[in-house]
Amino acid sequence: MRSVMHFYMDSFCASLEQLRKPELAGKPVVVTRNSGGAEFVVSASREAAAQGARESMTARHAGRCCPDGIFVPASWDVYREASDAVMDILSKYSPLLEPQSLDRAYMDVTGCFSLFGSPESIASEVRRKVEKEVGVPISVGVARNKLVSGAASSAAGPSGCLEIEPGSEREFLSPFPVGRLWGIGPKIEKRLLNLGVTTVGELAAIPERLLIRQFGALGSRLRRLSLGIDHSRVMALYPPTTISTEHTFYCEEDEPCEPELVEAYLLRMCDRLAMKLRQKDKQAGMLTLRLEFERLPAVRRSYTPKSPVSSAHGIYTGARRIFRQMMGLLEVRDSSFDTVRGSDLLRKDGLSAYSESPRTQLPRVVPAGDVSRGGSNNGCSDGFPRWGWSSTPAPTKRGESSTPTPTNGGMRGAGIKSLGLVLGDLKSGGGIQLSFAGDVERRMRLDAVVETIRARFGERALAYGW
Repeated sequence: MRSVMHFYMDSFCASLEQLRKPELAGKPVVVTRNSGGAEFVVSASREAAAQGARESMTARHAGRCCPDGIFVPASWDVYREASDAVMDILSKYSPLLEPQSLDRAYMDVTGCFSLFGSPESIASEVRRKVEKEVGVPISVGVARNKLVSGAASSAAGPSGCLEIEPGSEREFLSPFPVGRLWGIGPKIEKRLLNLGVTTVGELAAIPERLLIRQFGALGSRLRRLSLGIDHSRVMALYPPTTISTEHTFYCEEDEPCEPELVEAYLLRMCDRLAMKLRQKDKQAGMLTLRLEFERLPAVRRSYTPKSPVSSAHGIYTGARRIFRQMMGLLEVRDSSFDTVRGSDLLRKDGLSAYSESPRTQLPRVVPAGDVSRGGSNNGCSDGFPRWGWSSTPAPTKRGESSTPTPTNGGMRGAGIKSLGLVLGDLKSGGGIQLSFAGDVERRMRLDAVVETIRARFGERALAYGW
């Protein structure tokens, strides 16, 4: 008989913050993230949840519910590392492991009983290992399908385990609100509530033909869900096919992040990702960069290198190229971008340079809004064009459309809020490749980046996630 387990780590991010910072233990901790100009709750500790703080609510609302709450910005790299550690533990029991998010995963253990015992034995051993090695509580739900096991893990309570016997799925789901059913979103839930249907049991009592009349083809699916029938398979999605990292900037509103600061952080992120690739013996065949702004929509662009990369030099070369094209700061005049040597990508002060060096094969680049003057920076002494948008289109190739491009002027208020880098299309055989030159030289250059940022922007720029 099929057996599916669902693992759920309640208050995952908040629990990790309490582990990292012992002074937060036992206190109402609320982890937040900026999105679209607003701050939302990512995770709330049990103490904060007891006062009404909930995931996805705004930080302002959470502050009213939990006035003595301690609000902490999200540290995604820490959470991903802990989540990977948990998934590594789970992957030892079954190859059919499907992570839903950082704190949730499905696992099909059908056929694994002769190796690891009953589902209860597996759940008990997993909970013990996760709490010992990672330090966070994990709840487990066991049932015949994904739908019911997911509901069971939520009902199990912190560090609990709940198994639903075959044939009792409808009875178990009956008291749940209809919005708790997997696949029912806010709009469908609102329509059901308008019809007077509040619980799963009430939904199950409605004849299928009436549901089809009201919801069309979706009516049949709603009927199956209310009866606890789910034939969806657990997909083998671990280990993941991507590796990512993210950084959120905390610059003052009247002092937005400069390009040099963003590229310095991008350099550090590439070095971190290269280390992960080496640990997994992988190479990346695609790079995706995502920028979030204070006053502009988020932008995402991908780049496929000529050959898979695994060194920080290769990753940084492609990522920096995407960043400059996305921001429109520079216009690449040479196709030899990929031939830049990593040891020459830094100035003496540790920050990446835009200007050419006679000792390197840097491409010929000029500010996008100042092509006619051959790369003049319009009086910018640091060599970096300022943020700005111009209604004058930059020169384009035949057949290409003209779009507004940044110029040396006024868009300093654009305000980059966060920077994310994803490595995809992973392939085996990355080999051991040091980041730029020798390991000692690499550390010296990265230390120079840190010192330059500290001298120019102060300790505040290094206080979050560096």
